[in-house]
Amino acid sequence: MPVLETDFKLHCLIPDLVKKAREKSLLNPKIWREGIVIRPLEELQVADLGRVSFKSINPEFLLKYE
Repeated sequence: MPVLETDFKLHCLIPDLVKKAREKSLLNPKIWREGIVIRPLEELQVADLGRVSFKSINPEFLLKYE
């Protein structure tokens, strides 16, 4: 999985994260990327929540592949 950014600051609104996810794949520019995964460069565990990581899904991918 390619790393898109290493200095990302999580202060974006949800529409901004979806916009980042709504691009073509870096591995195969002919297809939509499924989405982006946001997580710290170093593993982080939060009490009662677990691993810090989440995904912003690309709506174009969902529409194409249902």
